[in-house]
Amino acid sequence: MYEEGKTLVEDMIEGVIKGAKLSKSDHDLVMKRLSDELRKRPFKVAVIGQAGVGKTTTMQAWFGANPSDECPSDIKEGTTNVVTKIYHIADGFDVEINDMPGLGNDFRKDEEYERMYAKVLPTVDVIVYVISAKAKDFGEDCRILHDIVIPICKDNDVLKNLVIGVNQIDTIGENSGIDWDKHTQDGKLSDALYDLIQVKRHHINTKLINEKVVVNGTDAVPTERVAYYSALRAYNMKMVMEAILKTERGWVFVGTIGIDVMNNWIKEHTTDASVKQ
Repeated sequence: MYEEGKTLVEDMIEGVIKGAKLSKSDHDLVMKRLSDELRKRPFKVAVIGQAGVGKTTTMQAWFGANPSDECPSDIKEGTTNVVTKIYHIADGFDVEINDMPGLGNDFRKDEEYERMYAKVLPTVDVIVYVISAKAKDFGEDCRILHDIVIPICKDNDVLKNLVIGVNQIDTIGENSGIDWDKHTQDGKLSDALYDLIQVKRHHINTKLINEKVVVNGTDAVPTERVAYYSALRAYNMKMVMEAILKTERGWVFVGTIGIDVMNNWIKEHTTDASVKQ
């Protein structure tokens, strides 16, 4: 944490109000209200994604939550429930993870799941839609985002809370003979691996843009809220942090424990053959 046990955002705001020369009682009142805002309610997250995209490791890497210890990493086929758990992270900060059932597996249940989405998504601080970078076709994810998730977010005025996470970026060289471990050294990507990642990012961005999911305007999800990363390799976590910060309440997480959570994940999972950024 920061000076006198304060978080980054508390430290910054205290510096501002000191400059305003408030009385001690007004100063204490402002800081108490800020502390209550940051600590008395959990930071709420909804995570959406198909099976195998790495939702569990994403939640561990991004928010310090460990679903594998306390709840299933995936919703069982056919369930009609949202799995919700609160995780105690650090210094009184809690994160609530709402693991949403995946759409597209059973069209008979999709309408029921859509109603769950409409109920839960407007209540959270950040909505994370996880896609796997190694998928050959992103059509189903584009359809779900375009036809269901984005309309619900727009109808409830929470589109600015939506982040798209493209996980498993470390796997894209598998079919090209460019192995991640062999093409990283001293925390740096080889030119071949770096170029391959950029080509893949361009391909995914183009696909999402063509489906009117991600655009450079304001009527869908801007590219600044799309993060390409590997939770397993602790790669590109800075981009993740920036995407969260671009949401309306992302500052609450980033300015409190977010930096510490991600730095700890990087320290635990970065080896000589993996890369931080």
